[in-house]
This record gives sequence, structure tokens and C-alpha cells, in this order.
Amino acid sequence: MQLQMDQARLELRLAEARLEQFTLRAPFDGTVGRLDVSTGQVVDSQNPILRLIRSEELWIDANIPTERTYELGTGSSAWVTSKSGNDAAPIEGRIESLSSVIDPKTDTRLVRVKIQNLGGLLVGAHVTVAFTPPDAARALGGDSHPRSLAVADHASSPDLDHGSPQAASIGELSPTPSAAP
Repeated sequence: MQLQMDQARLELRLAEARLEQFTLRAPFDGTVGRLDVSTGQVVDSQNPILRLIRSEELWIDANIPTERTYELGTGSSAWVTSKSGNDAAPIEGRIESLSSVIDPKTDTRLVRVKIQNLGGLLVGAHVTVAFTPPDAARALGGDSHPRSLAVADHASSPDLDHGSPQAASIGELSPTPSAAP
């Protein structure tokens, strides 16, 4: 009887070790945005099998008319408002980077804003961004150059529509975010 118990424990440990070999652990909490494999498919370590979206922090890549960017600086505040129609309060973020290159076709610069996604914005939604506090903009009787922005995930950020000065994307932060061009 003891021999059978020892044998069963050994088989259990071997099964647990085998299971551990086939277990994937993400380097951060997130949501599976896309699954690129199906049950029974053979995979290898060189090809991605899913896209994991980190959505607690997001960035907004906004193409802003160049003349409006000279007053902006890294670390400056920006305000992001959801266009979902729920009258959500603007989310304050920080300018993470300003491109050192002007798009000659549209006369815009890429401005990257990082926000804490406390409002649960979805990658793919639409937002508005402004570079003056909402109360100050209303007091001045203006909107302080808000921009309507499309929300996209990190992988599609390079595919921005650079033909429009209002084109932008929101993406999840990767574990090692790249700098804006």
C-alpha cells in the first residue's frame, strides 16, 4: 500500500512538472485582446500566440498642428475626455514625449500623452484631448485646441492616418514602451 502511495505521489509530481512546462505566465496583468492559435495547434517560442493588452495605463499618440506644440513640453498636463456621451470627467495625463520631427505633409508633430485609465477607456474608443485645464479653457471661452482622437492598440500605432491633423491613437503601454518618433 505504501509503495502504491509513493508511486502515485511521484506520478503527481511528474504531471505537475509537465503542466508547468506548458503553462504561460504573462509579465503583467492584462486582457487577452487576440488569440492567434486554436486548440491542438502546435506552437513554438518564436511566434506570438496572443496579444495581451495592458489597459490600466494608456497612451494617446496625437498628431497636433506644429504651431500648437511649441508651448507644450514633456511632463506638461493634458486632459482626455471620453466621447462615449456619458459626461465623464476629463482624465488628466502627462505629455510623455513630443516628436522632434515635423510631418511636412500635414505640418503636425506627434505628441504622446500617458494616462492612468481610471475611467475604463477601451482600446478602440474615441476621445478628445486638450492641453489646457477644462475649467481654464471654459473661462477663456475656448476649447484650448481639443482634438478628436481614435483609440487603437499599440501594434497599430505605426499605422496612424498622418494625413489628418486630428488623427491619433490610444494604446496600451508595453512592458518597455518605445519613445515617440
